[in-house]
Amino acid sequence: MKRFSETLISFFDLLSPLFATINAYLFHSEPFHPIILLSTAVVSFGLLIVYRIEVKQGYVLSFKPSQAPS
Repeated sequence: MKRFSETLISFFDLLSPLFATINAYLFHSEPFHPIILLSTAVVSFGLLIVYRIEVKQGYVLSFKPSQAPS
């Protein structure tokens, strides 16, 4: 919880149906429904909006790669 807020982490949980669908397709040969792609796009867009707002408000630390010693 040092890097991301609880709100953002719980919002990431909305992507779990995508992973369940991918696992069902790969391991159980269930058909892949195109509506999953649409819903994933909508949720991902919402996730991007929430992430940008939280970075702007300072709740989330923006990613800064550490410099390796030379």
